[in-house]
Order: sequence, then C-alpha cells, then structure tokens
Amino acid sequence: MKLIVFGANRGVGRRAVETALAEGHEVTAAVRAPERMMLKHERLRVAQCDVADGARVSEVIAGHDVAIATLGERSRGPTTLYSTAAKTISAAMAERGVNRLVFLSNFGVLGERGRGAAQTMLLFMVKRMIRPTLDDHRRALDTLAASQVDWTAVRATPLTDGPATGAYRIAADGLPPHGSSISRGDVAGFMLAEAMRREFVRMAPAIAY
Repeated sequence: MKLIVFGANRGVGRRAVETALAEGHEVTAAVRAPERMMLKHERLRVAQCDVADGARVSEVIAGHDVAIATLGERSRGPTTLYSTAAKTISAAMAERGVNRLVFLSNFGVLGERGRGAAQTMLLFMVKRMIRPTLDDHRRALDTLAASQVDWTAVRATPLTDGPATGAYRIAADGLPPHGSSISRGDVAGFMLAEAMRREFVRMAPAIAY
C-alpha cells in the first residue's frame, strides 16, 4: 500500500511512519520541515508540504492509496489548523482520486459525557483548557462529513509515550468507559489498521485503554 502521512515529523505521525514501514508499505512523509525528518528508509520519501497550501497538498497526495493526517497544534489559542487540513486534504483527494483518509481528532470534540468521576473530570478539564482546539476539530469534522472521501476521524484520549500494546478499547460513540489515556504507538497502529479494514468509515471512533 502507498500511503502519505501529514504531520510525520513527531508524535503519532512519526509512529505511523515507523509502523507502516515495518509492515512493508511505501510511505511519503509530508512535513513542513523536511530537514527535521531524521528517519531514513528505502521505502520512505520525504516531501515538503504545508497543509495550508492546497496546490502543494494536491501535488504530493497524487498516486497514494491512503492519506493519514496526524497534525498537532502546540498552542492552546485559536487555531484553524485542523479545519484547514481537512479542507485541503479532502479536496486534493477528490481531485487526485484518492479515497481513504484517516484523520487524528481529539476526545471531547463531540460533547461526550464521562463514565465515572475521573473521566468526567478529565472531560471537564479538556473542554476548559483547549476549547479553541476542540472548536476547530469540530469544524474539521463538519468539513469531512460534507466531503465525498471515505474518512475516519480518530478521537484519541490523552496521549502517552508508552509502547504500542494492541490492547486498547474502541467506542464508536461516546468514550470507552473510564478510559483516560492511549499511547501514540497504539493510536498510530489503530489508524493504519483502520485505513485497511474500513470498519469505521465516515465515523469518529474514540480510542483508550
């Protein structure tokens, strides 16, 4: 499979690239700063790309089977990163005939309710602390829903640097009961697996331990 990963320099994106290469796929890492991509592999191509540049997104996405978007905004202030990426990537996919997109989202974006005191408090805190981020993730979901691509948006709970275990839970709606974290490696593994098995097409499943 030929896949392109937007936001591949760090976090879930870096793990997705590593996992995909280990599984034998051909990978394009689409990043704003190619010089920061230290990973080298015969099946890895690194392409400079800013997701705000629709023409460039269309150029680099051509010829791929799957697009994976794992973008992250470090600021907690107002942002349009996620909605812009959803718009440019889905438009480029429609233009280039690429149909499968797996997009990293965030728990809390759907107004979920917690199961148990700890999860309820976690949701309360995230909605207070990163409200602008959640608002833009919501706009991104609306953009994807209006598109023609087969998308899946993964609502990740708080991310850790723990190892990939494969022992996580998935909730199509709401959140896995009492789930409060997930490793970046397991999110990457789930996104790659979902790209192929297509169990949650045009849905936004949540993932947690």
